[in-house]
This record gives sequence, C-alpha cells and structure tokens, in this order.
Amino acid sequence: MNQIRTASTVALVGVVLVVVGCFSPWAVADGYTRTGVSSNGYLLLYPAAAAALVAVATLTTAAVSRFTRWFVLPFALLVLGLTAMHLQQSLGARLFDAAGASSAMAVSWGIWLVVAGAVALLGGSIMMVLARTPRTAS
Repeated sequence: MNQIRTASTVALVGVVLVVVGCFSPWAVADGYTRTGVSSNGYLLLYPAAAAALVAVATLTTAAVSRFTRWFVLPFALLVLGLTAMHLQQSLGARLFDAAGASSAMAVSWGIWLVVAGAVALLGGSIMMVLARTPRTAS
C-alpha cells in the first residue's frame, strides 16, 4: 500500500502544479498577459480534477485502491495531451489573436508549470499501475 500511497501523492502534487499553472501567466506580449484560463487552458482543469478525485480515492483502503488506481492513467494522458496542444499553441503565438498583439510573444512560466505538473501526474499514475496489488484483509 505504501507504493500506491507514494504514487498517489506524486499524482496529487502533479494536479496541484497543473491547477496553479492554469491560473498563472502563460504568455506575455506588448503588455498583455494571458493566463491559461483566459484561453483554452481551463479545459485542463476538468481531467486534472477527475485525476485528483481518483487519486484521493486510491488513498482510502486497499480494496478501493485495487480498483481505482487504474483510472488515473487515462486522465493523466488526457492532461498531458492537452498540455502539449496548448504548449504548441503558445509557441505558435496564437493566444494573442483576440487581443490584437502584433509583436513577438514570450512564453511565461505558467505553461511550464503545467508541463511539469502533467509529467508528475503521468509519472504518479504509471507508478500506481506498476505498484504491487494491495492485499485485502481476510
């Protein structure tokens, strides 16, 4: 159970990083700052919240964690895929089309925090899947 607790904790830290990163600045240009939630970054919050709920459920009992630990991985892959899509958008300077900024855009620290969180969430979910199956008391 300790391996699954550690993996769940790593996944929960990843979720916290993703959520904080979504509300942090993702890009800056001409005095405009865009956060993740001011563009499409709010879409990351839904699978991150679902992954957090499953990771917390995995922390409860051995019987519950035997079943729920398999469901964190799909949410982690969804968060990582959406993060990659948003990172490509940020580097392609499409976040500022609506704001009308015309100069060069700088990618800010929030998107990198989301990337780190998505990688931690994926790592924690893989650790959960690879952990030994907890035994229930008979």
